[in-house]
Amino acid sequence: PRRPHPPFNEAALRLREAAVEVIRAWDRNLGPVVVAASGGVDSSFICGALRCAGASFSCVTAATADPSGDERPAVRLLAGHLEVPLAEGVYDPALFDPCECASAGLPRPSRKSFLNAVDRIFAEAADDLGAAVV
Repeated sequence: PRRPHPPFNEAALRLREAAVEVIRAWDRNLGPVVVAASGGVDSSFICGALRCAGASFSCVTAATADPSGDERPAVRLLAGHLEVPLAEGVYDPALFDPCECASAGLPRPSRKSFLNAVDRIFAEAADDLGAAVV
């Protein structure tokens, strides 16, 4: 707070450099990645940093039958722009098991149980795309 803020362009460059270095380290340590992408800022930022880091990666997205939960058009644009493979899945509410715990073994058991079905979509995409991690 005592130093003046850097100019916007300098701050943007610093952020870009930091993101690329962190993502490069993740790529080195985790192996091939499939990004659970929504087309929003966060996943697009990660995909952009992966591209700048020279990492090999792909994208996966899970949609709902309702258009309000379908981000596939945005993710298609992102994957197409970055020229990376894309897997798409549709969340099937019939596969939801409210008795299946989504937080088992986690230090903060707060995951919603419907995420198990989404996790299965992502895990299948990782297998299909040869990714080690989502």
